[in-house]
Amino acid sequence: MGIRGRKPTPTALKVIQGNPGHRPLNKNEPKVEPGIPERPKWLKGEAKKEWDRVIALFGQTGVITPIDGSMLAVYCCLFAEWVNSIRGKCPPMTASRIAQMRALASSFGLDPSSRSRISGKDKSKSNKWGALV
Repeated sequence: MGIRGRKPTPTALKVIQGNPGHRPLNKNEPKVEPGIPERPKWLKGEAKKEWDRVIALFGQTGVITPIDGSMLAVYCCLFAEWVNSIRGKCPPMTASRIAQMRALASSFGLDPSSRSRISGKDKSKSNKWGALV
């Protein structure tokens, strides 16, 4: 299995950014209605706190949609495991678990470099396009 290169930019982001690469837009890309995913009832403790934090920060930007709830929940569980391992409540996380957490965090724009590559919708009237900062 070969390396496929970087992940494609979603069409909606290309449109917001003015399609800087001038590549054809994918007219068949699935459309997801905007909205905030419902927090799973089974999220507890640190995972629940992290979900609430992420939704409060990014929920209104259009970056997270209802279909993203499952992957956000996985990230939150990994985050909780990391916090609990630091506090000595469970064994230290393995490097592969930390890599999974970092990859999911990056896909949601939860680190500075990945956040610089995405744009979102700003609900304020002062900034029509509103990039995440």
